[in-house]
Amino acid sequence: GRTRWITYGFFTILGVAIAGLLTSVVAYAGGYWGSDPLFGRGVFPVALAMFSVWAAGWRFLLSHWARRLAVGMRWLVLGAGESTAMLWKDFQASDGSGEMIVLARDENELRGLSEKDMPRIAGTVDDVETICGGNCSGIVIAMQPPLPETLVQQLMRIRFGGTRVY
Repeated sequence: GRTRWITYGFFTILGVAIAGLLTSVVAYAGGYWGSDPLFGRGVFPVALAMFSVWAAGWRFLLSHWARRLAVGMRWLVLGAGESTAMLWKDFQASDGSGEMIVLARDENELRGLSEKDMPRIAGTVDDVETICGGNCSGIVIAMQPPLPETLVQQLMRIRFGGTRVY
């Protein structure tokens, strides 16, 4: 929320201040102060202030745009093992925007999993084309090799259809 914007603003201003300091050192060492009326000592702080506002504004807009994109993302994860549980924890810790759906390798993999360790498990990997249906932001393979040949063929069709497979 608000703390995030304060942090963004602080780091933007800090970056501009460091860039301004380094530019000042180079301009002073190179003897550029006063040699050009457009690069005078009075213009430089005003330009840095204007750039700070511009940079913070763009950072705000891009951050807002990225968050709006993340809300509509739908990730499909193949495999319901330990790596998927760790991925789920990371997903929740990073604002958890969007949706994460898990497909288990088979019925045996579903045993022993609790609801808090995993997001919704929608079925098995045999249903990957049906569940994705071209409506996924990406597919993450979290299964130990070897992958079944039928699954590899399905993933190739999905990838050639434009969905990324990680």
